[in-house]
Amino acid sequence: MTTDATTTPARAAAPRRRVLAQAGFELGSLLRNGEQLLVSLVLPSLALVGLSLTASPS
Repeated sequence: MTTDATTTPARAAAPRRRVLAQAGFELGSLLRNGEQLLVSLVLPSLALVGLSLTASPS
């Protein structure tokens, strides 16, 4: 088996590009699955709003 000495190994992408790629993947998969969107964003938002509007006992 021979190795070609003229090829260089692939380098990793820049950190910003990796973060943007991962964020795009996560956003796309979140938007494709409505139930996941509900559990991840809507319910916690409703809980925060509901808890901020209720009065705490003195």
